[in-house]
Amino acid sequence: MSQIIQNLHSGQDTAKGLLLRSVTDLINQNIKAKKPLSALERDLIDLINHKSGPNEDLTKRLAKFDLLSPGVSNPKTAKDAGLENMVNYILHLSPSDLSGVNICPSASAGCRAACLNGAGRGLFDGVQLPRLRKTLYFVKFRTEFLEHLDREIGKIVKKNSDKLVVVRLNGTSDLSFERFKIRDGKSIFDLYPSVTFYDYTKVFNRLEQVRLIKNYGVTFSCNEINWEDCKKALQLGINVAVVFRDENLPQTYEGFQVINGDAHDFRFLDPRQAVGLIVGLKAKGPAKKDTSGFVKDAA
Repeated sequence: MSQIIQNLHSGQDTAKGLLLRSVTDLINQNIKAKKPLSALERDLIDLINHKSGPNEDLTKRLAKFDLLSPGVSNPKTAKDAGLENMVNYILHLSPSDLSGVNICPSASAGCRAACLNGAGRGLFDGVQLPRLRKTLYFVKFRTEFLEHLDREIGKIVKKNSDKLVVVRLNGTSDLSFERFKIRDGKSIFDLYPSVTFYDYTKVFNRLEQVRLIKNYGVTFSCNEINWEDCKKALQLGINVAVVFRDENLPQTYEGFQVINGDAHDFRFLDPRQAVGLIVGLKAKGPAKKDTSGFVKDAA
């Protein structure tokens, strides 16, 4: 799996469905060799082979695992952000078109190569395969996936009634969750007004709608080709995340004030004003080797 992700970051394999193809080949080899499949592999091959229509057995199996993962693993980070009495969760899917379906519609080549999907433990099968399973679940059983997400967040809210519940739905994706109606014609944001949701997005056309959602904080993301959209977002009062190569962040960039975005990831806490701010982030993981222009020089 590490080689697959390395091929992605190096640009050696940019064809659609890189992860899907590799996993399909691996599982089929195991089947041919008569090796027993794990429950995860059985789910994956059944999802891959599913064409259309209901599959009650498969969706019952998929309903048994969690979609969301605990977010902050470092209590100090939460404390520094003033969020000691908080629980946060994040949804990780297979980004860009690794699953065969592009769930990051505005991803650029630089964004795709620099994606933190493969950072840290992301290189391992135990991370990539569950993300692929969740992505195929979303793609092939959209209604069941959204109902599952609804139930899961409902349980989290009930269990943590005395805490602030924070959820990031696009950890490694860029889906327009505001468009998905789950129950009674309502989106996930409407259903859970007490939950604080936040995300990064590169989909400019989302901004006018999501800026009106009171419990959803969205930060626009800069890449190597969308600076004009970034300027429009800033003029709308929406903050823009920019990845910088230099160790020391600049005070301003292209005439806009820069704030430090690395102190914590809770972008909903960032100041909001009439003209947006640049949320400066230092290049991490594969982004350190970027030559596309995705990572900016401070000067």
